[in-house]
Amino acid sequence: MEIDHGRDTSCTGGADHPQGGAARVGAGAGMELAGLMEDYALTVAREAHKLATHAGRRTVTAHDIRMAGEILK
Repeated sequence: MEIDHGRDTSCTGGADHPQGGAARVGAGAGMELAGLMEDYALTVAREAHKLATHAGRRTVTAHDIRMAGEILK
C-alpha cells in the first residue's frame, strides 16, 4: 500500500490491487487501518488465549489462532 506523504502516488490498480482500486491512500487512512488491524489482532489473541486455557495449556498455538479467527467470523 502506498501512503500519501504529500506527493503524487497515483496508480491504476484494479480491485485486486492492495489499495482495493483506490487511486491514492492518505496517511490518515493508513493509520486508521493499522489501528483497526491492531484491535482485531488483540481480539483474536484474547479468543485464542481462552481456547488454550480451556485446553489446559499455557501456550497459545497457531491452531488456537486459526480457531479463534473462525470463531470470530
